[in-house]
Amino acid sequence: MVEGVVTIHGSVLSGLTPQQLSEHYDGFIRDVGGFFEWTVSLFELLRANEVRTTLVSAGIRPAIEAIANYVQADSIITSEPELLGGRYTGRVARILHDIDKRQLVGERFGDVGTDSVKIGFGDSTGDVSMLELMDHVFIIEPHQKEMISISEAKGWRIVRERDNLPEMVNALLN
Repeated sequence: MVEGVVTIHGSVLSGLTPQQLSEHYDGFIRDVGGFFEWTVSLFELLRANEVRTTLVSAGIRPAIEAIANYVQADSIITSEPELLGGRYTGRVARILHDIDKRQLVGERFGDVGTDSVKIGFGDSTGDVSMLELMDHVFIIEPHQKEMISISEAKGWRIVRERDNLPEMVNALLN
């Protein structure tokens, strides 16, 4: 399913430049939003506590970059549309699957040391292998029954929109 969605998204980008997409996505996020109510305050809290943040998504780079810019995340790991001669070709060079997430997150944060705490957020079974690398895990509005079962078995905190996620994370940080 993810591969199909990412492939379709990639094909829509054909012929466009990164600048064109950046302007489109930035405008869309600014005008429409669509984030959980607590998203901005969560990232403000993380920045205030000097927590490095990386968005990890099977979503395609231009869309995830726009979200990262909006919430001021430090970095991203995403599916990669193919870029040739300054324009997207319509093909996807890398589709980020669950195993890739685990490997790339492991590489990125393998050097943080034992005094650092890794907090992970996810919502689907495609995040499980990556989240297993974390010290604390929050599952945001899971839509799969299997994800709920996995979360309960692993003792991961399931967060619903009504919950105050920034408050929960602040308790971990302080």
